[in-house]
Parts: sequence; structure tokens; C-alpha cells
Amino acid sequence: VFEVIAERLPATIELTLVALLVAVAVAVPLGVAAAVRRDSWLDRGLSALSLFGVSLPGFWFGILLILLFAVQLGWFPVGG
Repeated sequence: VFEVIAERLPATIELTLVALLVAVAVAVPLGVAAAVRRDSWLDRGLSALSLFGVSLPGFWFGILLILLFAVQLGWFPVGG
């Protein structure tokens, strides 16, 4: 089991780091914009969007992304 996990570990670490970089690159500018325009429609909209993102379970969001990109847009295969 260790060999199989070790074989996949570099790809997992790479995906994790890229996801972290994208999240920070999106979150920091939007957070600064919301802080600069406090109590505006932008602040309220970004706060609602972030609350929605935190509240939505990851497995459900994954299913929604599969429906969007594989089923509706046809960009990716649905399975395998």
C-alpha cells in the first residue's frame, strides 16, 4: 500500500499547491476589495458568495461541476 501511495504522492502535492495558489490569488484581491468598499453592494455580494462557498459541501460542489463541465458543456468525459 505504501508503494502505491508513494507513487501518487507527487501528483497529489502538485494539485494541492496549485489549488492553494489559485485560492489565495482569488481570495486576497477580493477580500481587499470588499474591505476597501465596506458596507457596499460589493462587500455584501462577496460576503454572501464566501458564505455560500463555505456552506456548500465539497462532494456536492464536485457533482455540480461534473454536471456543468461534463454533461452540459461536454468539455470532459463523464467517467473514467
